[in-house]
Amino acid sequence: MSVTSLTAARATKTLIERVYVAGPVLSGDSEGSLAVLPWRCEIFGVCPDSEFWELTANTHTGCFYYAGPTISACHGASDPKLAQNCLRELALADPLFAWIDRIDTVGLLVEIGAAFTQRKPIFLAFSDRNIADRLYFIEQLADISVVARSAPAAWKLFTHWRAVE
Repeated sequence: MSVTSLTAARATKTLIERVYVAGPVLSGDSEGSLAVLPWRCEIFGVCPDSEFWELTANTHTGCFYYAGPTISACHGASDPKLAQNCLRELALADPLFAWIDRIDTVGLLVEIGAAFTQRKPIFLAFSDRNIADRLYFIEQLADISVVARSAPAAWKLFTHWRAVE
């Protein structure tokens, strides 16, 4: 490989980040129906074409590529390999972005702990200060934490943070 090709390859590599996008996935209604929360679609500018949809490794906004979690119709307790699949996807990601608007998202806590042990950059975005205060332990593991009015607003802060890293 020539020096020019190597320099171009390094420049290209640094321009692309595979982001693990942690946070709540499903929402239930009073009738027991589940639906995928739309905030990931809002961030990546894609529209789901069914009740359950999948963001893929090709889904991206700018230089940020979606690295997980894979969301399927059996996402949650009914998927016996969910934890292993999420942790495998996290291991392949660069930074972790987490949107936290509730405290009952148990998998999120594990993902943040795993990202910390893997020495990944961690960006936590809380929907309000009360949640951040209750989840002080994971906040201490983050490289940066913010309170934002929405997931897309938090994503904008994340992209600015990664641009200066």
